[in-house]
Order: sequence, then structure tokens, then C-alpha cells
Amino acid sequence: MADFPTKKTENFDSGDRVTPRTFWLLLTLLTLAAGLRFYGLDWGTDGQTFHAFHPDEQTLIDSSARIGRDMRGIVSSYGKAPMYVLAGTARALGWVVGKTPFSEDTTRFTVLVARGISAGLGTLTVVLTFLLGRRIGDTTTGLVSAFFLTFCVGHIQQCHYFTVDIFLTFWVTLALVLVMFLPSSRVAPYLGTGVAVGIAAGTRLVGTGMVVPFLLAHLLAPSGVKALPATTGKFGLSLAPFRSRRVWQKMAITLAGVVVLFLICEPYLLLDPDLFFSDSDARRLIPSMQIASGERVHMWTLFDFSTTPYLFYLTHILRDALGYPLELSALVGILLILRQRTTPGLLLLGWLIPYFLLVGGLHTKPIRYATPMIPALCILGAMTSLYVGRWFRKRHTRAYLLPAVLLAIPTVMYALAFTRIYGTEDSRITASRWIAKNLPDQASILTERGGFPTQWMGEDGPFHTRVDQASFLLNTEGFVPYWEQIAYLDDLLKGVDWILSIDENRSRQFAGVQVQYPIGYRFYDKLKSGELGFVIQKEIQVQPSLFGLSFHHRDSDPTATAYDHPKVVLYKRVGNVSQAMATWRAEALKDPSLPDRALQEGIDAYRAQNWALAEQAFQETITLRPTFLLGHIMIVNTLLKSGKRQEADDLWIKLDSEFGGIPDEIGMGLSKAGLYREGILYLERSLALYAQTGGGSPQWIPKTLAESWYLLGQTLQDQKANTEAENAYKQVIRILPEFDLVYQNLGEIYLSENRPEDALPQFEKAVSLDLRNDQAWFLLGKAYLVKGDLENAKMNFQQAMGLAPQVLEYRQALEALGRH
Repeated sequence: MADFPTKKTENFDSGDRVTPRTFWLLLTLLTLAAGLRFYGLDWGTDGQTFHAFHPDEQTLIDSSARIGRDMRGIVSSYGKAPMYVLAGTARALGWVVGKTPFSEDTTRFTVLVARGISAGLGTLTVVLTFLLGRRIGDTTTGLVSAFFLTFCVGHIQQCHYFTVDIFLTFWVTLALVLVMFLPSSRVAPYLGTGVAVGIAAGTRLVGTGMVVPFLLAHLLAPSGVKALPATTGKFGLSLAPFRSRRVWQKMAITLAGVVVLFLICEPYLLLDPDLFFSDSDARRLIPSMQIASGERVHMWTLFDFSTTPYLFYLTHILRDALGYPLELSALVGILLILRQRTTPGLLLLGWLIPYFLLVGGLHTKPIRYATPMIPALCILGAMTSLYVGRWFRKRHTRAYLLPAVLLAIPTVMYALAFTRIYGTEDSRITASRWIAKNLPDQASILTERGGFPTQWMGEDGPFHTRVDQASFLLNTEGFVPYWEQIAYLDDLLKGVDWILSIDENRSRQFAGVQVQYPIGYRFYDKLKSGELGFVIQKEIQVQPSLFGLSFHHRDSDPTATAYDHPKVVLYKRVGNVSQAMATWRAEALKDPSLPDRALQEGIDAYRAQNWALAEQAFQETITLRPTFLLGHIMIVNTLLKSGKRQEADDLWIKLDSEFGGIPDEIGMGLSKAGLYREGILYLERSLALYAQTGGGSPQWIPKTLAESWYLLGQTLQDQKANTEAENAYKQVIRILPEFDLVYQNLGEIYLSENRPEDALPQFEKAVSLDLRNDQAWFLLGKAYLVKGDLENAKMNFQQAMGLAPQVLEYRQALEALGRH
């Protein structure tokens, strides 16, 4: 079988010079590449309004605005190389055209400059791909490689955002081109490689992976100064170059270039290491690495639970970025290089394979992670098509380019279909127009937060918008009963007429966590099926299509569609939602896959002081779901109550180690389960720990603690334990003085004890905090009546009647007063 064409020298032009025809073909490809990448760069604009639909892009632009002004305020996991470039370019162009970038009035200008940088670097990467492909094969290989990158959808899409991925891809591709010259007798390739790798690493740390092909270039060389041979023949490595002091000196130049540029891009690594390694924000380096590896769970990483490391790239990510034909051809190209063992090809794999091994095994697998691999994959696809073409040429002299042409046709069609979305109105803008036109006045709409929020879409009409808090389902998983998660959703939907959702923001994410987050998964599954009393009224999505052919995949990674062509879904209430939610809660208590039934049995036994039965029931909850920490904690509490102190202490230490500490949410879970005293104990422990560290606690902790004391007070009040109930209510006032209902309940206690003088200020406080609390007005009237102040009693009864005329008790009290 024929080998790939190779070159024997260090000079690109020797033996295969760039002809005028090659120049014009390359120039044509660059023109096409620029057209596809600059077309529709203003996507996301609605008239003069620009919508920041890509949160990473907005974060990077906001960070760039701080360059030279407040660099300590930059919160980003990425290096500052792209920020420097945007800050300098935007301010220079702004000075030329008389605009001030990074201001509210010039948002569109700033974003277009930013995206223009991406599109420009993406276009230049086509040139680098030509040079790289030409070095690995010949001029034809370079041209076909550049052609495939020109029409590569994954690359075109990322060029329409100002994120780090196109920036990184340009610099690592440039570094690969320079590495092809190594080892060299000249210093320039070493210095150039150091600059390229330093900027790549100063963009994303993964750029340091270029050290592999850099070292491999020397290990494959037979000497320290001669040019790299075109083929190794039999695979073998040599340490000969490393015996040359001159080689070490030149390698030191490369290393110095990398270190200096990296530190320029990450100055606080030296200036303030605590800031650089801070974990105070999810966007910083350490938390971002924890999120990428799956140590931290966020809404945008839920879908990845349903994906298989490495395999998902092959079955989905590369399919969406390249298309099946080009992907398959590229994968075959890897095998051909390993068979032929051309040294430039091995250097290409020296970047591609380690990078894939690194990112492919991460928990998060967004399509943008594939971008730095795309030029190499396009080259591999070109090599495969031309290799097959040489085999065809033996049978027909004009068939050489036929495989490449056959591969190009679907690639071009896919690119043209996809690029059309940037000339079409965004689905979110279309949806906002539809809502303003079709929804009735005063309609109540539940909208979403998150990376792809929808709350802004309901702001253009006279609607009542409510924003979901789906993160509650993540933060309380394993810490509260599942029936309480359903109760939270029930409360969220009360009075809601419409739900405005983006599939990639919530539904697609929870679809990947059927086991890990069952309530979130079932909520969106039931919502789509109509089981919750809502039906899909409208779906809007721009899909890549051409000549009636759709290139849309329903099983794509959500980030493949979320930024520029997501699916907007509008649900309308048509049934009894409260009844549907009540039915669901009842089902949860019987569901054999959930621990709720066993938990309730354990709580009943715990209250009855049947410790053996309680421990057995709680043990069943963690048998069903080992991560159900609430069940573990209740075993600890049960052991303590039954006098097994040492056993309880040992289990607590074990849980503290396994779960990385006992989370604050356990106190909420205990209270939601009706164990108010236990919940109060854990919540007060959390507040004390925050006080010891000198930091403020999350706002929900004192609020939940106050609610727990309130619910305990209500329980005691119902049991006629007024003194204990009064003490509980006073704890509420200490923690949350604006809790209006606690004053009403305190007043009721005093009124039941015939203490109207004590009751009056409590009711007055209650109505001052909530003027629409008809019950508090009524009780205030009763207190005046007991005191003998009939005029004030009548006035307050009338106030209660005005707020709730349908309440018979208010009418009867007023009529009775009139008979006095």
C-alpha cells in the first residue's frame, strides 16, 4: 500500500513549492472561510437591543473591560490572553471611530469587535491548517485540510462567540506548525514555539499539553541539530538530541517564553496566589476544575451524568462538530498514521491524543471542548480521503480527488445549513414576540434562571412573572424528604397560568439524572406528558436545514444548540395542578424506589420512642438510596436517643468523612420532615460554625431556623403548651423580627389567657407587617372587644370584612357588636 507523501527537509517549499494556482485556491478558501465566520456575527440582536445569550462570552467581555483598570476584580477560570487582545483592540478601534467600548451605549460595538476577533483568528487558522497539512502530506493534503476546516460546522459555530476556544485553537495550531521544524539549528523556531505555547497556556491551562509534541519532536530525531526526518521507518525513540548542550539551551529559550508569557497572562499566580487559587466563585480556576471533573454539581452539568466518558465524543460531540462522514474519515486517519508512522503525523497525534485523553474523560463534555482538536481532525480526514484516492488512481487516473469530493459534499451542505441560523431571528426573540401578542393581560408566567434564562421574555407585556429556583432540587438532594421537594414545586406552581422554558436550560439537563435527581427528572417528564395539568402550547426552534433536509439531532449535547438556536417551550395550564401535585406526593410515599415511605415509618417510630423499629426503618432508607444523608443522620439521632452514644459518635465521624462534612441543609430536612427540635439543633449548630469562622451564613439558614421555631411553636400551641409555645415564638422574633405571623400567634396565646393588654401590641405588629392579613385585623378587634373598647373593635372587624367579605365569622362578629 502506498505511503503518504513526505518531505525530507526542514524547508516547507523545497520539493513542493506554492504555485500561483495553489495561492489562488488558498485565497479562495480564506474568502469562503471568512464569509462563513463573519456572516451573522450580530446574532442575538433585536433592533438596537443586544441579548447576551452566551454567558461565557459575556463573562469574558466583562472581564476584558477590567484590563488596565481593575484586574483584581476579574473572576474567570481562563487566562487573560484573550482579554488583553479584546481590551486593546476594542479601545484602539473605539478611539478611531469615536466610541467608548465596554459601556452600556456601545454593547453592540464591543460584542461585534469581540466576535470579529474570534472570526478573524478562525479564518487565520485555516491558513495554519493548510501549512500543517502540507507538512504532514503535500500541498494537496494542505488544501483539502484547509477546505474541510473552512466548512467545519464546529469551527464555524465557535467563531460566532467570543470565548477562549477559538483563541486557544489558533495558538496551539500555530505551535504545531512550529514544532514541525524541531529540532532545528536555528533559534527562531524555539522562540516562536515558546511564544505560541505561552499564549495558549495563558488562555487555558490545557495549552501546556503542547509539551508532548515538543518533546516528541526531539525524541524522534536522530541528532540534536539536523532536521526531523519525514518518516521513522520502524518506530523508535532516541535520546541523542538531549546529549547536546546546544539543544538544551534552545529548549530553555522555549521554556522561558512559555513561563514569561504564561505569567503575564496569569500575573496573580505570583502577585497574589490566594486570589489565584480562591474557590469563592464557581467561575474561578479551582471550582471550575472541580465542576469539570464532576466534584461539584451545577445545573449545567446534569446532562453529563447520562454521557459516557470518551465514547460520547465519538458518538455525539464529533458528529455534531464535523458530521459523520468527516468524523469517520478522521478516525481512520489516526489508524493510517499509526500504520505509516510518518514523524509529522506522529507529532500531530502527540497533541491530539493527549488532549482527547484529558478532556474526553471529564464529567463535563460541552461541544466547545472539541474545538482545539478540529484542525488536526480535518487534516486526518483529508489524509484518509487522499489515501483512498491514490488507491482509486491506480484504476482510473482521474479518480484521485473523488473520495475527497464525496466527503466534501455533505460537509459543505451541513455548513451551509448550519450557518443559515445566524441569518434567522433567534428563537427566544421570536418567542418573546409571540408571548407579547398572544398571552392575556395579567397572565402569570413561571420563568427560569440559569445559563439560558427566560424571565426577560415576559417583561414586554402586562404579565406577572415568577422565577423558578430549580437549584433547590440540587441543593436539597438527599437532605430533605422527596415529598417536600414535590411540595416545593407545588408551591412554585400555585397561580401560574404559563410556564416559559428553554429545553437546554432545565428539561434536557434533568433528563440526564433520572437516578441522581429523581424529582427534577420526573417533574419535567410529567410536565411534557401533561400529567401536571399543563400542555405544550408552543414550541419554537431554529433548526439547521437546507433544501428541506434537516441536520438537527435531538440527542446532541445541550451546548450544541443552547447558545444560538435553543428550543423554547411554552406550557399552558389546562387542568387541576394542585390535585395533580397532591397525587404525585401520595405516589412518592408509595414509590418503592424512593425512601419516603420508610422515612415516614421511621419518624413515626421515633416519635413513639420505639428506637429499634425507628433504626430499622431509617436503615431501609439508606439501603434504597445510600446517598440519602437524612436517613443516615436519623440513625445517628436514634442511636443517641437509645443510649448508644459511642456508636452514634463513630457513625457521625464516618459520615462527616464520607460526605465531606455534614451540610447545613440537613437542618432544613429534619424540619421539613416534622422533626422541628432536631432541625433547630442542626441549624443552630450551622449558625454557630459560621460565627466561629467570622463569616456570614447563607440567608436561608436563619430564615429556615425561624420557620422551624415557628412550626414548633404552632405544634406546642395546638397541644395547649402555651408557655413553651411562647418561648418558641420569641426565638422566631429574635432571629427574624419581620416574621408577621408569629406576632399573630403570640397574640392568640395572650388572648386565650385573657391578657388583652399583652395581645394588642402583638396583633398591631402583625397588621403593620401585613396590612392585608384579614385574620390579624379580626383578632385585633377581638382583643379590643375583650378589653371593652367597642369602637376600636368595630373598626377592626370592618377592616377584616373589607379584606375578606366572604368569611362568615367576621360578619357575625360585626353584627353581634351592632346589637350591643
